[in-house]
Amino acid sequence: MARRKKRRTRQLSDFIVDYGVLPGPLDYESYVGLTMNSGRARHRQTYFQGLAYSTANSVGDVPYAIVRAACETDEEAQKLWFDINASRHRARMGW
Repeated sequence: MARRKKRRTRQLSDFIVDYGVLPGPLDYESYVGLTMNSGRARHRQTYFQGLAYSTANSVGDVPYAIVRAACETDEEAQKLWFDINASRHRARMGW
């Protein structure tokens, strides 16, 4: 029974991690499921922090998926992605 609660509330846990808010009042089952998913939430946050750190310290281009996730439209993402990677390229070349 415990695994089903954990599995059922996985999406709710991800929503709370992503947006930082509860989408509504919690019933007991949801509360228990979220408690059981707290490790998952911490692992997701740690993963994204690690991804940000490795991207900031890498010498290659920033992956498009990361830039797209931060933008509202594809056009905005493409412009920002080009600007970021051009700036990183200039820094690597010493310009």
